[in-house]
Amino acid sequence: MLLALALLLQNPARPAIDLAGLLAELVDRSALGRLPAPPYVARQASSYDRASVSPDKDWFANGDAGQYVRTEEREGRTEGVLLDVDGPGAIVRIWSANPAGTLRITLDGADAPVLAEDMASLLGGTGKVAAPLSQQTSHGWNLYLPIPYAKHCLVTCDQPKDVYYHLGYRTYPTGTAVTSFAADDLKRGATAIDLANATLAHPHQFANADGAHTFGYELDAAHPGGRFVASDAKLAHGPRAADYLEFRVRADDLPLALRRAILRISFDGEETVVCPLGDFFATAPGVNDYQSWPITVGSGGDESGFEADLVCRWVMPYRDRIELAVDPNGAKGLSILGEVHTEPWTFDDRSLLFHARWRASGRVSTRPKRDWTHLAVTGRGVFVGDMLSIGNPVKAWWGEGDEKFYVDGETFPSHFGTGTEDYYGYAWCGTELFQAPLHDQTRCDGPGNFGWCSVNRFRALDAIPFEKGLRFDMELWHWRECTVEMAATTFYYARPGAKDDTPAIRDADLSVAKLEWKPFRIDGAVEAEDAQVVAASPGIAHEPQALDDEQWSGGRQLWVRAKAVGDFVELAVPVASAGRHEIVVYPTRSFDYGIVQFSVDGARAGDPVVTFNTEEHAVGAPRAISLGTFDVGREFKLRAELVGTSDRSDAPHTYFGIDCVVVR
Repeated sequence: MLLALALLLQNPARPAIDLAGLLAELVDRSALGRLPAPPYVARQASSYDRASVSPDKDWFANGDAGQYVRTEEREGRTEGVLLDVDGPGAIVRIWSANPAGTLRITLDGADAPVLAEDMASLLGGTGKVAAPLSQQTSHGWNLYLPIPYAKHCLVTCDQPKDVYYHLGYRTYPTGTAVTSFAADDLKRGATAIDLANATLAHPHQFANADGAHTFGYELDAAHPGGRFVASDAKLAHGPRAADYLEFRVRADDLPLALRRAILRISFDGEETVVCPLGDFFATAPGVNDYQSWPITVGSGGDESGFEADLVCRWVMPYRDRIELAVDPNGAKGLSILGEVHTEPWTFDDRSLLFHARWRASGRVSTRPKRDWTHLAVTGRGVFVGDMLSIGNPVKAWWGEGDEKFYVDGETFPSHFGTGTEDYYGYAWCGTELFQAPLHDQTRCDGPGNFGWCSVNRFRALDAIPFEKGLRFDMELWHWRECTVEMAATTFYYARPGAKDDTPAIRDADLSVAKLEWKPFRIDGAVEAEDAQVVAASPGIAHEPQALDDEQWSGGRQLWVRAKAVGDFVELAVPVASAGRHEIVVYPTRSFDYGIVQFSVDGARAGDPVVTFNTEEHAVGAPRAISLGTFDVGREFKLRAELVGTSDRSDAPHTYFGIDCVVVR
């Protein structure tokens, strides 16, 4: 397999850019270790909300569907234009959350498309392109098949209403020789496509080329000085490239050790990797099994007692020397068996040093919405991937935020996405774990999106070159106001001397909050849905209704579908002891609710309550309303009566709901 790939890359008879050559580049990890030749500019077309004009104007707008370059009428159908760009270039990734109709790709001004396929089949692995080049992962459809074009590329879909899409593409310098994708290329290129699919699905460890060297070492946290440096004459003598690192790890508390222990790697005396050991393997916190193109993580003990096997296949060139160090940093009982494999490398002015950088947010509020910078780097290089982990204290979705990449001083991002999960290859707040060669969700605790989540994305043909610098921001855009914790690992290659803004790792950054799910309950609540209904207006419905169990006590309310002013329900509310008590109610607010008057044992209690929610078409969490203090026995009657409607509410205007009652 490796020999076939090498022949594809080295065949001098082929044009510089074509389908076979791009497929070979896709599965050649060493290609990322050099500046691309020919050079290219990486861009992304997407359905991001066009209202986002600047940080001062609708920057966090969220209408991210159905946004096109334009729509066209063609042969009696309406087509949304996803991309209309001059070549030479190549499409390198297509993603959608809801592919619909036929996707058409027309090249070089031709009258007919070279591809006209059912969009869901083409992107979901059920059509002409098999997995993993085409694959659905947790409600996201992804196509990594490269589509080169010499002069022009037009991409449309013919059911354009509300489609979400990303389309990554390269633009090469004018005059670059490109053989455009042809209508029969899926058939003619079947061997290269099958080879790429097989290689991605089964990543090899390393190739034992002439001059290859494997060096093993052992680290024990009890080592004098508490720090171990891997050094070996053959390992250090360059120019070479490390293309396989393996760490077999055990510790008294392995998840904590993987966050506390810091991996440091220097190339030619320049420290470019500073990262918690576990996060370096693009899943955190803890050990979360998965296999991808550059990284594999496996859990489970072996006879020697090691609990995790961590493998990295990024290719890491150096001119003279590599130095690997692990600082246990207080991780108790840490022990590592390590292995490094290196091969000869021609280190020239295109060669790049590998970087892995990590930053943590600490506890941060989700309001106001903001851009959180994952990486800002100055220099010349290529961005190749990242991992995000987030601790979410609620079930509600945390990832509405869009990615924004600014390349070489751009004032508006050339990559502007539609949602965090979309960037990572899935969709619709999906909680299913998945693994694919170039994107993975390795952890999602639940229920819902509660707890720790870890997602990653690695780049090959969609890597982003930069000549002067790059900034990568991700919006923190949560459905709820709460406090979250985030950590991001970024991977990039750069020429020696590149600098980034990653802050030094502090001890406080290395803690991992323990998040345990507990259903929400209001102290002392009498749940309205469980209380006895002792009276009600004839013909109206009243029943328990399931709602968000983080905002409604017990996750339900009593839903009353009143029909007209004067309709009521009356509940028997138990009291622990007779006497004078304050009575507090928790009515729900909603878009079709009315105005309610409460009474206690026949006496009017408080003012009328407007339960219409001013946020259009939304159900609002209950708010405590004191009805006053009353002398009551061991039980009292609480009546809720519709006394009016809001002009702004939706039909029928007359419903209302009660979460619970608290007697103080």
